[in-house]
Amino acid sequence: MHAVGPCPVLTPREPCYPVVPAIHLTARELDVLRLVACGLADKQVARELGIRTHTAKNHLRAIRQKLAVPDRTSAVVEAMKAGWI
Repeated sequence: MHAVGPCPVLTPREPCYPVVPAIHLTARELDVLRLVACGLADKQVARELGIRTHTAKNHLRAIRQKLAVPDRTSAVVEAMKAGWI
């Protein structure tokens, strides 16, 4: 039986499992997230960006889905942890 050695392509500091691709937020979603982080409500976010309130809510829903979080506060926390805001 052959002994299994270290993975020849990986350095000791790299993981030996597939790396999950980074979550991609659009530029507009990041704009919305930054304004939410400042404490703005949906209507204020919409006014600031020149979009409809419904559109701002749709952006927030997409952000929550991408980040797999239940609410806007958790989305802001995750964005801060990731260094996006």
